[in-house]
Amino acid sequence: MITCISNNFGVAPANIQFKDYQDDKIIVLQGRFTVDTTHSDYVAAGVLRLTMPNFSFRNSHETTVFVTNESDGAHDITLTKAWIEKGNILCIKPVYEWDSLGQYKIFFASAFIPANKVAAVTFPEHLQLDIFCTKGYLSNGYTHYFEDAGWRQILVFGETITWDETDNVVHLQLANCPGVDADFVPLIYTSDLSRTMGSEFFPCSLHQGVLVISKDGMEDTTGATPKFVKLFLVKDQN
Repeated sequence: MITCISNNFGVAPANIQFKDYQDDKIIVLQGRFTVDTTHSDYVAAGVLRLTMPNFSFRNSHETTVFVTNESDGAHDITLTKAWIEKGNILCIKPVYEWDSLGQYKIFFASAFIPANKVAAVTFPEHLQLDIFCTKGYLSNGYTHYFEDAGWRQILVFGETITWDETDNVVHLQLANCPGVDADFVPLIYTSDLSRTMGSEFFPCSLHQGVLVISKDGMEDTTGATPKFVKLFLVKDQN
């Protein structure tokens, strides 16, 4: 776990923490924090910059991070860019289109690779996970992952959701998927390509190989619209 030392957009550094895996080929960060778009420091910041403990390499290529709006019951989601520079500066491109909301959340489940480095590209073994619905149902569910020493990249895909009538949730048991946990996982879908707020999502959590999808007050009119998420998650080293 690493904690922000300082930043230029007005969030208390202690409120920004990441689970991390780092070596000379990849950095995986997992964490989430809220940005106040009315704060004077945010307004003045062209790029959101977080001073962090030294990373395992100096500069990275750009990657993507999730940005969510959950105000007034909304479940909006989009992407923005992030990168590492100068060995300890984590940079994020603000989502200016959402400034009028007053706040939004930035969610890292992301991998960074070093810039200006020549190396052979190798991929971990691709494995498919069996899915068992233990509560509710997700049609055409499919999951696969890549695994390395300290991280996993997981993809979950499905279509029609049938909610459990009592709890309005779906529980998916992901076979052989211990060692990664996430309090927040967005299961993303796009019901209207003209939406100005991006896509939408159902909030989920992943613990001990069980993905819990929550309806969370949303009206499920999505039908067979594809739903998916792809995440880099840090493995439990205990």
